[in-house]
Amino acid sequence: MKKASFLLVLALLSLTLSAQDKVGDTTAVSPSHLERYYGRLYNGDNGMKMDRTSLQNTLSSEDFTLYRKARRELIAAIPLWTLSGVFLTLATNWYCAMIDLTYFHVPYPDAGGSLVYFILGCSALGMSLITFIPAIILTLDSYKKLDHVASSYNQKSYPVSLSFGPTRHGVGITLNF
Repeated sequence: MKKASFLLVLALLSLTLSAQDKVGDTTAVSPSHLERYYGRLYNGDNGMKMDRTSLQNTLSSEDFTLYRKARRELIAAIPLWTLSGVFLTLATNWYCAMIDLTYFHVPYPDAGGSLVYFILGCSALGMSLITFIPAIILTLDSYKKLDHVASSYNQKSYPVSLSFGPTRHGVGITLNF
């Protein structure tokens, strides 16, 4: 009996301790409005970046799903931006090599070598454009979705409700507004 009561008291104490919010915890209170800055949503009250768990607790399920889609699109655009930069750098280097062979080797111009560099430069520039266009589309689409999530959160008015039950930090009374 002593062992069971000790475990019960220990469980109740752990619930009581974990139900308290930390001092300075910015995710404990829902923000009054959200702001998008680049690919992230920020708390409009204090300017702090909101992490995934606080957004999941703050946003509706539809808005959070849209937020996750926007983040996936933004992350998918990163390798496309990188590839576009690599191909653009290669194209620039090959065009510079073509100009060097064509104009600065005046006594012995190498027309065949400059043609090879011209073809390589054109193909690298084409690959750069092929990766640049989807990167722009994905980035702008994800910004549009994040703006929609922020504006729909900022325009909603939630009814006031008082409930008793499990919360993020344990069991207690919750006032939602």
